[in-house]
Amino acid sequence: MAQLQKLADEVFPVKAGMVARRDLALSFVDYLQTQGLKAQAREEFSGAWGIYAKDAQDASRIKLELLRFGENPFAKAYRQAAWQRGARTQGAARQQRAGFSLWMLQPWSVTTLVEALCVLIYLLSFFPGAFNQAYAWLGLYRLSDVTASFELWRLITPIFFHFGILHIAFNLVMWEAFARPLERTLGRLKLTSLSIVIAMLSNALQFAFISEPAVFGGLSGVVYGLIGYLGMRSFGGRAPAGLQLPRGLLTVSVIFIAFGFFMSGIANFCHAGGLAVGALWGLWDRRQ
Repeated sequence: MAQLQKLADEVFPVKAGMVARRDLALSFVDYLQTQGLKAQAREEFSGAWGIYAKDAQDASRIKLELLRFGENPFAKAYRQAAWQRGARTQGAARQQRAGFSLWMLQPWSVTTLVEALCVLIYLLSFFPGAFNQAYAWLGLYRLSDVTASFELWRLITPIFFHFGILHIAFNLVMWEAFARPLERTLGRLKLTSLSIVIAMLSNALQFAFISEPAVFGGLSGVVYGLIGYLGMRSFGGRAPAGLQLPRGLLTVSVIFIAFGFFMSGIANFCHAGGLAVGALWGLWDRRQ
């Protein structure tokens, strides 16, 4: 975001004037485009909106237009320019919905790949010998496998193991709800890096509080991490479009994790660690 803002400052460096309201500023900029003038509206610290031009010559012309605009900001010409922008926005929204449908069919997305691996390994549970062998290769149950044999993938791969139909069903539903929009908006690399780091740290934290040989798994630590990430990004309405976390969900997640410490058979430290890592990452990205 900071890079985009810097780029905008370089393209439209000259301030031509101010408009009090966002909707009026956008309508005015749309009108300028119909007059062959390119400009940008940017929110100022005062809450008003600055109108920025590409150079001093355009700024002079925009100042003259601002004088006319100030006399009657609701004139037909300005309203029509805003209406045309709304029509373009609706068309873009329809294309985005169509794109979402196509995205849902993409088998090469990170979201779909993780879901497929979870389902595949869960199906092995119907064949105990194969499931146990898979856990012996991929599970995090002995510290020496990581420290002595450098099998670092074991810090990640427990997320693919689930122990029961409700366990995998809940995790995949939540993963689909948060991972798919995040990948669509911020990209594969962002989702991949978030998932790997959250998985490694949350699994390591859980392993530190149980005795060897450890048997645990599930995608829920990463899911809580995504909730924490989106929760921090959503404060102040600063999350990208489509990634705004429902209000209260982050609080409810913290309550659920707290209740989990009074129950057995739940990887509580994995959940808490995932939420904390995701929240810190989201706070960092929000500040950027």
